[in-house]
Amino acid sequence: MKIYRNINDVSRVRRAIAIGSFDGIHLGHQEVIKSLVSLSEKNKLTSTVLSFEPLPKEYFLKNPPPRLSNFREKYLLLSELGVKEFICLRFNSCISIDHKTFFKEVLIRKLNLKYLSVGLDFKFGKDRLGDIKFLSSKSNEYNFEVARSTTTEYQKKKISSTEIRRFLQQNDLKQASNCLGRSYFMSGRVIKGNGVGRKLGYPTANIAIKRKQCALDGIYVVRVIISGLTYNGIASIGTRPTFGEFPVELEVYLLDFNETLYGRVLRIEFLEFLRKQIAFDSADELIKQMNKDEKATRDYLRHSGL
Repeated sequence: MKIYRNINDVSRVRRAIAIGSFDGIHLGHQEVIKSLVSLSEKNKLTSTVLSFEPLPKEYFLKNPPPRLSNFREKYLLLSELGVKEFICLRFNSCISIDHKTFFKEVLIRKLNLKYLSVGLDFKFGKDRLGDIKFLSSKSNEYNFEVARSTTTEYQKKKISSTEIRRFLQQNDLKQASNCLGRSYFMSGRVIKGNGVGRKLGYPTANIAIKRKQCALDGIYVVRVIISGLTYNGIASIGTRPTFGEFPVELEVYLLDFNETLYGRVLRIEFLEFLRKQIAFDSADELIKQMNKDEKATRDYLRHSGL
């Protein structure tokens, strides 16, 4: 899949485009994207997802909701769905462009739009004056088709990134997975930590999470994919309260593993919530709890056949 951050780098081909934040690439997003890819193949169009960084909510809100997927994760998921192009524009360079100019200069002249899929509440351009009604009014003049994204439901409710965040923040991983169509995961490169885990007898891989906030917080049973190979482990997401207040970090301890991981990219899939993060009175008390966490993890994996 090709990726573009600058609209001027994009070649002029006939495109089918889906526009949105697509945070998490949940089952609703997947239906939209699969339809886009299928239609593109039938009509010899280039399937394209157009999104923005930062996400609009992250730009406008003082306390935006936690990200479900960072840039790398979104790229991987779109690629797995067969999308040919991912165009991710810098949002702060687009907000001052009025909707008529964005439509004509970006969607028509630069991207050669032939098919467009957007949500019912889609807004674009300065002061959010562009909408699906405006786009539909231009479709005959500029020879393109506009499609409203369909709604995918779970338990009679619309699947949404907001609902999945709620499940994750309640540590209801099963419900979140049902809406995502897969286990919730985070990915990132292993960076150098301060070695606290190793001193406690549990050497951990510190992951660069590339997000300001996480939807999860606590200790979890995880499955870790490294270069196509799968390992089991325990993940900690939080501020490590026993040792003072730190920025939110993701650390992973791999069971029965003794290799160097610095610089490697890990995909961490969350399987089961074990407990909340709490501050312990001493390192010894923390070690005792970590021993219990390892036993609980091995018990879960054994009972699950993993």
